Amino acid sequence: MHRLNVRKHSQNKGFSLIEILIVVIIIGVLTAIAIPGFVGSFDRVKLNQAVVEVRGILQEAQRQAIRKSQPCGVTIVPATGEVKNYWFDPPTSTDLNDKKFCEIVSEVVERNGHQLINPIPDKVRMLTNMENDPIQVVFGILGTDEFSVATGVASPPPLDSSGKIIFYISHSSIQEKKCLAISNTLGLTRAGAYTGNVTNAEEITDDGICTAS
Repeated sequence: MHRLNVRKHSQNKGFSLIEILIVVIIIGVLTAIAIPGFVGSFDRVKLNQAVVEVRGILQEAQRQAIRKSQPCGVTIVPATGEVKNYWFDPPTSTDLNDKKFCEIVSEVVERNGHQLINPIPDKVRMLTNMENDPIQVVFGILGTDEFSVATGVASPPPLDSSGKIIFYISHSSIQEKKCLAISNTLGLTRAGAYTGNVTNAEEITDDGICTAS
């Protein structure tokens, strides 16, 4: 009877301190490995979301210009991440105060004490090869667009004269860059992965490649 009791007590014995420490260490190591992957996944979602949002506003502005038979402009502010929509009336005006909002849904977001219009997701940054700052893309009544790009090549003109907006995440484990290319005159857009230098606007025009995905 005494032996049975001893066996019973030995079977119910708990974990030792060393075993618990080993489990805690293993969990810590696995967590340290997994967290960057999770953060990278969230950053990648934000990156893709920014491209979709900016492209959607550009396309809607183009549709509004065709439907209303009146030029419609999109102003993109890389410094704040805002994407604003304006009627260009008159089309030759360069004063943003003279322009009226396009009839596109605009969301005002409070961020860092400032009210921003249609900002892209936080942490996402934009670079561009288009010369104006802020970026201005004007769609005509036929859906064509007008803008100019910076280039370091005097002659012949660059092979790819499209306007490019480069999206990337600052201080992130992911190094990939996304891009939105806008064809000059036709107004067509394509989204994809960007390869090339981003040191300045000229390099984006002359050497950058936006591969559709």
